[in-house]
Formats: sequence, structure tokens, C-alpha cells
Amino acid sequence: MRKQEALWYIVSIFRNKIKNKRPSVLDFDIDNRINKHWLEQKFGLNYNGECICSDVGYELKIESEKMINFGDWTPNYYIYNQTDYLEIFPGNTPAERRVSFLLMFAGDFDRNNRYYWNGENCIQTKCSNYCGLILRVEDNSDISIIYNFSEDKRINKYEVVDFRLQKENVILAQWFGRKNTKVKRNGIFNGRSLQSRFEDKYEGKGFCVVKSDHQGYYRSIKFGYKLTFRDWVQQVEEGNVIYSCEMNAENHRTYARWESANNIYWDRVANIEIK
Repeated sequence: MRKQEALWYIVSIFRNKIKNKRPSVLDFDIDNRINKHWLEQKFGLNYNGECICSDVGYELKIESEKMINFGDWTPNYYIYNQTDYLEIFPGNTPAERRVSFLLMFAGDFDRNNRYYWNGENCIQTKCSNYCGLILRVEDNSDISIIYNFSEDKRINKYEVVDFRLQKENVILAQWFGRKNTKVKRNGIFNGRSLQSRFEDKYEGKGFCVVKSDHQGYYRSIKFGYKLTFRDWVQQVEEGNVIYSCEMNAENHRTYARWESANNIYWDRVANIEIK
């Protein structure tokens, strides 16, 4: 299907099944992910359970008061798994060492025992969060979470941070940027580069963003050109893309989400709006 045909195919589904509708009030209030699932069901799913929009060349996004998610991409490197730091992060398993890491650098947790860096405590390039964490983008597109003890605003930082890490420019986590990077941890191959994961999701595709009003009714749909890894990294550098993470001490998943910090990026690249 040609790009223009695909666009109008999606528009016809939107107008017939989605426009001026919304999920139930209960679903809408509970979780933004339920909205996404509702939209995917309306657009249709393929035999793999994926949204049909992807099959015709568009990545489906949902605009809401919450941030638009680019992807859930776990770092290639975490300090608590490195041989040189095992003594600092006690535990017999990676999961146990991660709890030690979270107690030291996350601090906040909710009733589900999930530690998080989100909201005002997300991690970005423009300024450190209150735990002293900031993103750093290298020339080769590697992205690191850096800890600076002097920027840590917690009143108990001397008690919670190991004295050996009470310093500047400590790399806590790192994503390797380019495809040709030798992604290793302690000499062992450790996952794919950011570029590979990004392009698997977005390469050759455009995207569409379904827009709702303040009551949650879907009113229009916007289309944009394909996203490139180079442009995305630039948006990280400019602070328009941030890292929002939630880790559960009882779950191996890291919920490592890259999200838009504002609408600047999406408004620039989503240049066609249809009602």
C-alpha cells in the first residue's frame, strides 16, 4: 500500500470508528495504556496482536496530558552489575543488587514498592534531578545517566550514598548509541544499540497521533514523517526527550521509558492534521 493510500486508510477508520468517541470514563481515568489498547482495537490488530497502523507504515501514538512514549529501552550498562562495584551494591543476584542501587539513587517509592524517576524527578540533559542525576549525550550517540554528588539535594545523601560514590561524574547507566558499537558488559555481549532498537520501531515509518479534547473525546488525527535516530538524539540533547523510569523491586523489568518532555517535538514533526 502506498504511503498516501495508507494515510487515508487510517483516516477512514478514525472517522468511522473513533472520532467523537472515547473509552469508558472508568478506563479513561485509570490508565493511559488502556486508552492506547482501546485505540488499537478500534484500528484493528494483525495476527501478531499488533496495531494494523504499523502494518501500513505508521506508528500509532496517543496524545494526552501524559507524555508520549517513544520506547521502553533498558540500558546496556548498569553500574550495579559491574565486577568493580559488586562490593558497593550487595546482593547474591542482579535483582538483589538492583534493590541496593535503587535505595541509593532512586529514593522515592510508591505503595507497590516501585522506585521511580518520573514527573519532576525524571532525568534529562538540561538540569539534574533532585537525586543529582543528569543525562549526558556523547558524540558517538552513547547516552549516560551521570550522578554528581554535589547536585544531590537529598538531606540524607551522606547516609544513603556509599562513600566511594560521593563524587562527580559517576556513570550509573549507559545506552550504546550506534549499530557498530561493541556492546559488552564485563566482556560479554550485552544487547543491542539504541540506534538498532529505535530503527526497528521507526525506520521507514511515519507516525500518527490521535488527539483528544479535555474530556477525552477523540477529535482529530495528526500525521508526521518518519523519525530518524539522529534527530531523536538531538531532541534528547535539547531536552525535548527525557528518561522516565519505574523499577519494581520484585520485578525484573526496568520500565525504562523514553518520553517527550513537551509537545515541541511532536508539533514540529506531525505536520498534517485531519479532523
